[in-house]
Amino acid sequence: MNIGVKAPSTVRLASLNAFNFADDINDPDKDGGGTPKLPFNVEALATVIRDSKADIIALQEVEHIELLRKMCEDYDLSERFPEIVLIEGNDGRGMDVALMSRYPIESFETHRDHVLGYAKQDKKEEKPLFFSRDLLGADISLPNGESLRVFTNHFIMPGKKFDEKRLMEAEAAKEIVERAAREDPVDYQVMMGDFNAERGSGVMETFTEEDGFYELSKDYPPSWIGRWNSKFEPTSLDHILADKALVEQFVSGGTFNHTLSSRASDHRLIWADIALPTLPRKNIVSSCGPIHPR
Repeated sequence: MNIGVKAPSTVRLASLNAFNFADDINDPDKDGGGTPKLPFNVEALATVIRDSKADIIALQEVEHIELLRKMCEDYDLSERFPEIVLIEGNDGRGMDVALMSRYPIESFETHRDHVLGYAKQDKKEEKPLFFSRDLLGADISLPNGESLRVFTNHFIMPGKKFDEKRLMEAEAAKEIVERAAREDPVDYQVMMGDFNAERGSGVMETFTEEDGFYELSKDYPPSWIGRWNSKFEPTSLDHILADKALVEQFVSGGTFNHTLSSRASDHRLIWADIALPTLPRKNIVSSCGPIHPR
């Protein structure tokens, strides 16, 4: 296993695609119901999360919040993550994004109904396009009194026929983040999740251009390893992006190659340690996007 020792004064951020974390209930309004994650896979997932020593973790591909609560109860994670947020999104299989935190989540907001644009359904009508899952944001109170805003996302899957929509998702996310930052600034801001986009792609450049987000995970080993029958090479589809204020507090990070990683998911957990000032900084706010609950 390759993960850094966590210093007492740091906050460890993490992101992991939990890979089809579903139950055995066949929901009639969801295509993916009835394909449960097996108990030994759930145990592996919980073990990876616990051994990562994450304080705040963004998760993707989780069917509903009760699965996370049960996992935390069954594998002694409830004390570590007393705060859990998941809002049902737009995925046809019912796979949602979620956030678990050691620290108080003061507010949260979904953007599942945000219109990305329109596509022609036929010659007469235009169909509104939404995030494939969601862009979920949450405001978290850090131990030193400062505020952290976390966005988690899971953009549409790779493939040429999805490239245009994935870029639309990225552009919409950036717009939401920047507008929120102007209207409701916080001390730090981070976006992490499964972008389904490689480093240097148009999707990633959307966030990192013009003094926007900075990619903390740009030098990490590949996070997506693939399944046993995959014809694709390992690559990095999961990313941690931070605003300038958070970059200045960045200590270290990486890709967690746990011995149970392949049982937990086809992705590897990525992490970043952030050093907190002893006292909150004065009159310094995030230069990038926030989000506020309704």
